[in-house]
This record gives sequence, C-alpha cells and structure tokens, in this order.
Amino acid sequence: MCLIASVAKIRHYLKFKYDNKIYSKAIGKPCEEYRIDETLNLKHRKGTNIFLYENEAIETEFISFGLLAIFGLFCVIYGFKRK
Repeated sequence: MCLIASVAKIRHYLKFKYDNKIYSKAIGKPCEEYRIDETLNLKHRKGTNIFLYENEAIETEFISFGLLAIFGLFCVIYGFKRK
C-alpha cells in the first residue's frame, strides 16, 4: 500500500508490515513506477523503528546535522559580536 503526503513537495511513502507492526518509508519515485514483484531491501536494527536503505547510513546524517548546527551557532555568535 502506498501513501502520498504533501508538505512543500510531493513525497511518496511505502507502507509495510514488519514484526506485526506497520511502518512507513519514504521512497524516491511514485508507487506506480515499481513492479508488484519488485523487492526493496532495507536494513533494520533490533529495538528501533528505523529502517534504512542498504546504501543509507544514519551516522552521516547525524554528523551533517551536527556540523550544520555548529555552523549556525557560529553565525549567531559572530552576529552578536559584530553588533
């Protein structure tokens, strides 16, 4: 079953059942472009509700977010010092 949610742009989600719980995962293309027998391989760490594509890593996202937060903090401090 596919769901479509719209915030700023159209995002496509795949809804699936794993271990008797229902999860959703953002997919890159519309559901109609996938074949019925096509398989999407996801990796999952026990004890979490996070599902990642095989080539996706959550650590890089945390590092990127951290660097962006540090840069934002630097800009705020720099702005106060210039004033």
